[in-house]
Amino acid sequence: MTKQLFKFLFKYLCFCSVVLLSACGGQSKKDEMPVEPARATATSSSAQALSTEQKQTLNDAVELIQLGYLDKARKQLLSLAKQSDNQQIALNLAIVEYKAENYDAAQKYVNKAGASAAALNLSGMLALQKQELSLAASQFEQAIKSDASYALAYHNLALIYDTYYQDLGQAIKLYQRYLELSAHEDAQTKAWVEELKRANADTQ
Repeated sequence: MTKQLFKFLFKYLCFCSVVLLSACGGQSKKDEMPVEPARATATSSSAQALSTEQKQTLNDAVELIQLGYLDKARKQLLSLAKQSDNQQIALNLAIVEYKAENYDAAQKYVNKAGASAAALNLSGMLALQKQELSLAASQFEQAIKSDASYALAYHNLALIYDTYYQDLGQAIKLYQRYLELSAHEDAQTKAWVEELKRANADTQ
């Protein structure tokens, strides 16, 4: 790895750490979050078992997660979990525990959350916490197979190729796909991709 690439990689990882800390503190940037909560919708098959009132409570809990009020969100979700074994409830409980750095609890809940792209993506993040890179990459790839439009899985898989495998070409492709699919502007990742392109050109 060149000194220039190391310098930019260090800056990017520092930025990501700041983003994660601010997200837990209530200043979330959803397009840069490694995981995202799942809302109950009228068309979501896993939400069909919920009543209208329960769906509203679930969506209220999602808002609390996004604002960083994890204890309040956990309380609402645990109350719902006593009423239903709905997979979206389990997924959001897993996300709460992941954000609270209670990784064993997060794993317990994600095991009950089914095989949606969001659940597979979170499984990948939990594997990454254990430095199980192959498993993490596999989970992100499965998330993409489950839903080819799920942007965060591309982002997280790109981080593995970028940071751990140092395969800049593949990382660039994955970051670019993430940027194409993301519903939100991510100027930091755009700038990082340009740096990676320059660094990759230098190694050719």
